[in-house]
Amino acid sequence: MEAAAELYSSEKHSVRGSRHLESLGGAGIDAFLALERFVAFIEMQNKLTRAIQTPVISIGKEWIMANTKTGTVLNRLGIQLVGKISVGYALGVVSGAITVDIYIKDMLNELDQGDTAAAIANGVAAFFASIATGSLALGLIGMGFAGPVVLVLFLLGGIAAGVAVWLDSNDIELLLINGPLGLTPNKARYGHLHQTDEAYYRLVSYLNQPRLELKQLSDQDLRQLQPFLTESGFSQDKIPNRQINVNTQFPSWFTLNDFRVRVRLIKETRQQSNKTGEFYLVKVEEVANFIPYYQPTSQGLDILLHKPSGGIQKAGLLGSVISVQYRVQLKLQMIAIGAQEKSWIFPAPDIETAGSFTEDFIDSEFDNSDQDFWLFKEWV
Repeated sequence: MEAAAELYSSEKHSVRGSRHLESLGGAGIDAFLALERFVAFIEMQNKLTRAIQTPVISIGKEWIMANTKTGTVLNRLGIQLVGKISVGYALGVVSGAITVDIYIKDMLNELDQGDTAAAIANGVAAFFASIATGSLALGLIGMGFAGPVVLVLFLLGGIAAGVAVWLDSNDIELLLINGPLGLTPNKARYGHLHQTDEAYYRLVSYLNQPRLELKQLSDQDLRQLQPFLTESGFSQDKIPNRQINVNTQFPSWFTLNDFRVRVRLIKETRQQSNKTGEFYLVKVEEVANFIPYYQPTSQGLDILLHKPSGGIQKAGLLGSVISVQYRVQLKLQMIAIGAQEKSWIFPAPDIETAGSFTEDFIDSEFDNSDQDFWLFKEWV
């Protein structure tokens, strides 16, 4: 079994290594072609453009015409062929072929791993790139699409490839590869994930991502909440009109005291320019005396709050027109008490971060939306 595992690992590294070299080669060609286009944009008549855009490479038209009989298929092909192509054109075809090959390899790799969604996205990318590359090749006999069409096709392929990367990049895969069960972990970078308790902590954190939703309260919702509103002492001008639902995947694991929540209301004021009519930002401030109320539920926690409507206003009879908009921001931390009274803080930090929880992370920092051990959400 160990020998089979080593062989499988060796084959995977070989495939990844060849793909890496292909990617570097394709990226180098693309960078070179982009540089030429940039130089040509600045100065059309330059040595670099003349060197790679002047047709100098023969593709065999003269040989075909001299060595084939009139009327044969090969002879007719020779008639259609262009005489010579430029270095830039040849590099474009090579780059396109490399791109198609990489997309196909990625698609097959995703299918092998069972990631159907990413495989489909890579398949779509390969489809667009192959049409664009084929068009470049057909251009050798005067049958290719126009240049802008080829660029659009490559762009669509790039977008599809980006979707594939997004679908393929997830914490679970990193954890499986580099965790205790990983076949070839990168201990230099992910050594903390190879510790059983740390890997389990990250896995639970990933599975325990809460669902956060801000909804507008209806009259029926308010009637159902009336006993709670009366008990909480809401003033009439601050009756809640919004509710944030915090639904955890494991609600029985947390009580109300296990949620560390910070909610604030931000007011943005914009003033209309008398010249252009556009609104420009004048002031951003946190609303004072903003008090949210918390209510435990069977799924986690509900947060009741009052959010003003905002809108267009006029400052005085002859004043300028201003626009007011409100944003609700939330920072959330959940604490679970495990064995030996050890506290586990969710969400866990970024999977590539080996840091542990300290008192420095107790206070939320709204200016840092990526703060470790805190989940950030904002609604307009």
